[in-house]
Amino acid sequence: MIGYEHKLSLFSLGRVLRGVVGEWNWVPPAWLASILAEFQKNPRSSAAWVLGAVLLLLGITQGWRLIPQSSPEDRMRAEVSAPALAELGEAGLIPQPLSIDFSGSVADLEQLDKPVTAGIRMEPEMKGAWTWEGDRRLVFYPKEDWPAGTKFRVKLEQRLFGPDVRLEARELSFVTRPLTASLEALQFYVNPLDPAERKITATFSFSHAVDPSSLEKALELKGPELDQLLIRKSGEPRFQVEMVEFGRKAHFRSAAVNLPQKRPLPHCVSPGSCGLSGVRGWRRSWHRM
Repeated sequence: MIGYEHKLSLFSLGRVLRGVVGEWNWVPPAWLASILAEFQKNPRSSAAWVLGAVLLLLGITQGWRLIPQSSPEDRMRAEVSAPALAELGEAGLIPQPLSIDFSGSVADLEQLDKPVTAGIRMEPEMKGAWTWEGDRRLVFYPKEDWPAGTKFRVKLEQRLFGPDVRLEARELSFVTRPLTASLEALQFYVNPLDPAERKITATFSFSHAVDPSSLEKALELKGPELDQLLIRKSGEPRFQVEMVEFGRKAHFRSAAVNLPQKRPLPHCVSPGSCGLSGVRGWRRSWHRM
């Protein structure tokens, strides 16, 4: 029971509020009105429901705080190392692997030193095999050499790692080495057994294997009165290209050259100036002989 003094205080407070904000009538919504009506009919059971709802809400909020949340400092970092250029082997070019190194132990221990068949994708797709080499390194061994100057994306799925592993980023990218070329030698060749046989020769080296037909179309032999300088049989090309070292080196040999008295010799033009696809930075002709 509320005492007389409390009733008087509430009555006085009500008069003060009415004097400040005026009269205010509030009509509760239907759902709240039904709850209040149910509470008036069954105050004990309704109070139990309200208490249970409050306790459930408190349990959810406090329990969420107890769940360990991973901070940025706890997430593992992944660093991808672009593959090196293919090495020259006895049977062909040996493609070099791609490696992904992690800042901590991330591999499922049951998958160590085993082929990885799911949970990782690479775009564009390359034929090869993924494997864990230890619990912090993931390695891809390609069956073919990497294409030059190509951007790849690697997507990592959660099932690839242990259940408690969190990564800073699940998608990595890298760019393969660009195709480069260099002129190793350019000379006027004289056959020591037949001094009358003279040819223009050149040697080109490439960072990646080059298609012979594409290279022959890109190379060009130029010079004033070239047809009079070259000694060719009917149907013989102006030059020939021989590929060695599994497509990474090319030997250029012209047809026999008639040594001129005053006219300049023809000169070999770089593949880049003739539009060889993929060779960057070549915008000049090789020097005139």
